[in-house]
Amino acid sequence: ACIRYFVSEQKNTYLKLLDNTSYPINMSLEELALQLDPQKFMRVNRKFIVPLEQVSATERLSNGKERLILKGDTPPEIIISRTRRNEVGEWIGK
Repeated sequence: ACIRYFVSEQKNTYLKLLDNTSYPINMSLEELALQLDPQKFMRVNRKFIVPLEQVSATERLSNGKERLILKGDTPPEIIISRTRRNEVGEWIGK
């Protein structure tokens, strides 16, 4: 699979591929999350759904937040929402 992530921007949802192309998707992240395999994809905050195979690490920031780091050269800034932090940690096997 060449999915990098799904992102919600200005009330639209996009599928972003590894080759940097992006495609609009005609459903909300909420609807999308229900259709994806929860073993392979997780909604990590209100803007992003990421595939497990793209996760390279998490990093604790000085303000107590935690950032999800994706593989690749220019990963997007993804701060894990506080409510999902434990869930995300378990999902990536931390």
